[in-house]
Amino acid sequence: MTSKLTSTLTVTIRSSDSSQDGKERAFAKIHERLNPGGATLVYDLVSRAGETREDYISHLHADIDRAWTRIPEDQRASIRDHVRDNDYPLDFARNRMCAWQRHRRLVPASPRKTAPLLTGIAFIVALLAVVAFSVHARELVVSTSIWPPYVDPKLPGQGLALSIVTAAFQRAGYEPRIEIHDWERTLGGVRSGEYGIVAAAWRSPDRIRDFEFSDPYLANQLKFLKRHGTTIEFETLEDLNGLRVGVVYEYVYEQEFDEATGFVKAPETHIVPNVMQLLEGNIDLTVDDERTLRYEISRHFGEHRHELEFLPKPLALRDLHVAVSRTHPDHETLVRDFNRGLAEIRRDGTYRKLLRKANEEIWKQSYLPKSARSGKDAGDEPHH
Repeated sequence: MTSKLTSTLTVTIRSSDSSQDGKERAFAKIHERLNPGGATLVYDLVSRAGETREDYISHLHADIDRAWTRIPEDQRASIRDHVRDNDYPLDFARNRMCAWQRHRRLVPASPRKTAPLLTGIAFIVALLAVVAFSVHARELVVSTSIWPPYVDPKLPGQGLALSIVTAAFQRAGYEPRIEIHDWERTLGGVRSGEYGIVAAAWRSPDRIRDFEFSDPYLANQLKFLKRHGTTIEFETLEDLNGLRVGVVYEYVYEQEFDEATGFVKAPETHIVPNVMQLLEGNIDLTVDDERTLRYEISRHFGEHRHELEFLPKPLALRDLHVAVSRTHPDHETLVRDFNRGLAEIRRDGTYRKLLRKANEEIWKQSYLPKSARSGKDAGDEPHH
């Protein structure tokens, strides 16, 4: 009767010795204990090819917070601290090379010993690599409406807002799938449960009842546009009395403006018809985000740019948010994860790069003269 003895060797690599050389030393210890024909299964940290340790830690922290919700937050914080202080992953190819190089030097004439060991290492590390790729990305359906230059499939990143929203969600471990509709359908679809997330929305008392809002990620400066040469001025809402003002259906501008009755609000489904109505003299003013107005004029009304003029005083400064329907079962988690991803892309400079790239593209295409560009760029950092 023959009995087989299986021995287990646990090799611990200190965080300070988690380099490629440290792992080679660990494989040397394993080899010393390995019987002829034996095999070793290695459970090791594996990062994506080319992924930095910072990205690896960020993804793993996001997975812990998203999937380990039954563990109390203080315990999850302890786990995150342990990961940050002790995890030093190598990617699959480098892990495999550590084992291969060490065992070629130790036993070059004995492939019988090396092959089972490497087979075990390759199988487990390859499996972990697959798992690492699969758990990091959770698909999200994010709905929004066309709102150039913030949302536009023709622009890099599908527009400034979507490039930031996508980057923040991806940093938190999600993969957003963007669906673009008109604003009425977007808002109605989220309220009805057809969609769960709106990429770009302003807060209002009414919407707070229906949505959980993220931290602000952009700021919008709402300005009035008039025909050049008219004597209209704006200091208070009373200056608008008796005028016709073009607005976009179901937009939330500013509470006093929305509730005012001394002037007529002429709604359209998009800002472009409002500019057209303004040029034709059917309305006296239109109002929207300054960056949006400039961009749309440059695209559709370039030959009429000298016929239009911004009033210098903004109607309001509005922060832009992601809004998640309160009917979504994970609305609190999604907002928390987005906020964390947003904070991370701010810290590492990704946010500023996206903003700078978008601004260069937008102002490059703007036909309005620089003399008409008043104040700080309207869509930069949120206002607090």
